[in-house]
Amino acid sequence: MVILAAGNSSRFPEHKLLYKINTTCMLEIALQKGKQLPVSKRYVVAQHEQVEKLALSYGYEIIHNKHPEKGISHSIVLAVNSCKEDDGILFMVADQPLLKETTLQNILEKADEKHIVCVGNHDNFQNPMLFPKRYYEELLQLQGDKGAKKIAYVHKENVICVPCEKDEVFDFDTKKELQQFMMEGLNKDKC
Repeated sequence: MVILAAGNSSRFPEHKLLYKINTTCMLEIALQKGKQLPVSKRYVVAQHEQVEKLALSYGYEIIHNKHPEKGISHSIVLAVNSCKEDDGILFMVADQPLLKETTLQNILEKADEKHIVCVGNHDNFQNPMLFPKRYYEELLQLQGDKGAKKIAYVHKENVICVPCEKDEVFDFDTKKELQQFMMEGLNKDKC
């Protein structure tokens, strides 16, 4: 599994992934959930030393992204190159603190050699997404700030969607969104 954590968070005034929700930073929430999964390897794609140190403290291997300006596709390419021997890669983004461990487990349970597995429905694919090895070459061709969803839509007939609550896939792009979330207390019911 790979946690994508190398974004610039340009709409957030400080380092978004290190911003605390209650007493735990957003990245740490993702690291804790990933640690509970029955996977053989755990990686974090990162550009910042603070993110790398935190990931290492949880036993994750680091994939350093020296060129985050190339977009999320570059992080995906780096991850695929590091995981070429693996049968599949579960990609998580680090800014979905409401994502439930049971949803991640459901994705892993549906994994096979043919299907891309993600949350959502057949009109709207969302992260996290699991890609079996047969899609690695296509993932390696991604460019810019377009993620792996592009490949899922090309192979729509081979996508298995796992249902989840709408709030689980919400990613916080601004401090205002995060503060609103914290004021409403959604995390008490949804995390």
